[in-house]
Amino acid sequence: MMDEGELYFLEKDHTRRHRDAKQLTDLHFHSAFSVSKHWLLTGEGRMFNSTPEEKMEQMTTLFNELYPEFQDFVLRQIDELIELQNVRQ
Repeated sequence: MMDEGELYFLEKDHTRRHRDAKQLTDLHFHSAFSVSKHWLLTGEGRMFNSTPEEKMEQMTTLFNELYPEFQDFVLRQIDELIELQNVRQ
């Protein structure tokens, strides 16, 4: 039988996991579809991100979630994309 303290921590953990799952889902919508974080949280304003500042914020958020070795990979890919872009101009 659980005492009140154990029940409290079980309920608190469930609430935290639910909140974390919602935040993760929101982040996926934000990153996959460029949906505005503000719109996801409030339902107000523009639904989709479009400004360079918002794209940079999205990129920074996603980049910071990567392991360091994946961050290095992303940076190399960006360098290669810039080279490719310059060749095509």
